[in-house]
Formats: sequence, structure tokens, C-alpha cells
Amino acid sequence: MFIPQDGRLRLDRERLKQHRKRLGLSQEALAEYCFDRRLCVSIASIKRAESGKAVLYRTARHLAEIYEVEVEELSAEVEEAAVVASDIEEMESARVLIQLHAVASDQSALASWVQHFGGSLEEGGTALFGLPRAYRSDAQRGLLCAATLVEQGVARGVYLQAGHWPTAVPLSMSGEQSGVWVERGVAVQLAERFVFDDEVGEWRRYRQPRDEAHDARFELVGRRVQLGQLQAILENT
Repeated sequence: MFIPQDGRLRLDRERLKQHRKRLGLSQEALAEYCFDRRLCVSIASIKRAESGKAVLYRTARHLAEIYEVEVEELSAEVEEAAVVASDIEEMESARVLIQLHAVASDQSALASWVQHFGGSLEEGGTALFGLPRAYRSDAQRGLLCAATLVEQGVARGVYLQAGHWPTAVPLSMSGEQSGVWVERGVAVQLAERFVFDDEVGEWRRYRQPRDEAHDARFELVGRRVQLGQLQAILENT
């Protein structure tokens, strides 16, 4: 039985009206009907309930007794809770995960590295990053795991792609390739920190982490050229 913690409950106003009209009673007649049966339901409580405002649980229980139904059937909050649960389930079903596909002869080593990078190994050598909770770093951790698997010789080729919970998406790349291959959409997310080169359809090969120090040196060179040009302009004016 559903009992609210604060002792008040909001009832479904349309359902209340349907039950009252089924008995052929007005709000005033319903209040008198309850009074005759020693049930504490006033005309004010009936109007309050049918306007969608919360009433005492005792009032809800007495109305349910008059209408010969369970309190849960009259409650709007129970229905809303079910809707919220349904919405959460729908959101969960749309959650994007990072899937890692690897063909490895040493399954224990594969499982160990996947766990090390915060993933969970499923059947068939597929690892998921983003369960039970998704993080922004899922794609990055998945890529680092894939690179480690290749570097350590655990797998010759590893593929990283986006998928949806709870069902893993079948690998969309045909033919076995060596190295780490990342689906284009995932590669775009990782482009700021990692370098990709070769392309095969919607897949890009991972090459190496982006050298921030190297990029910074080129930025400084460019700035030095700009400053030199500015100095030359000032000297000639």
C-alpha cells in the first residue's frame, strides 16, 4: 500500500470525477453520502481533491472505500512515479557508450587491461566504457586501453566505436586491420588530444597522443614572426 511520508496525497481529479459521476452524485451529495457512513470526507475536501490539490491520506482512503477501489488507483502521484520511471528507462536506453572490440588470444590479459581503464568486458571480446555510469572521459579511456592492448601485444587490431546501452552495436568495420581504429564520430571527440591519420570508410587509424609541447613551440614561432613584423612596421613609421 502506498502511504505518503507527509500524510498527504494528490489524487487524479479526472478519475475522481468519473467515479463520482458513476454513482450519480454531486459533490454535495457525495459529502452527505460519506457523512451517513461515518466517513470523514467534507465538501471542502472533495472540491480540493477534484481540483488536483493534495488531501489527507485519510480522505483518500475514505474516498477509495466509497468508490470500492484501492487508494493507488486514485493516486496521481503513483502514476506520475511510473511515468518518471518510464522516462528514466527511456533515457537509459538512449545512453551512448564507448565500445571496444578486440580479438585477443589471452582473455585474462584483455579483461585485466579493460578493468584497469575502467571498462567492463562483455562476451565476444567487446568492452564497454560508460557503465554503470557515464563519464566524459569514457572515449579517452577507451582509446588509451585500445592503444595499450596493441602495444602490449594482447591484440593485433582494436576497434573503438559508439554504441547504445544496453545492447552492443555489432562491429561495422569489415576485414581485420592492425592497429587501433576509431569510428569517425568518436575520433572527432578525441581530436584535440590525439592524432589520427589513415581512413577506411567511417574509421580512422589512431597514431599517437597530440604533442602539446610541440604545438606550443609552433605557436611561439608564429608569435615571434608576428612581433618581428610589428617591430619592422614601427621602425619604418
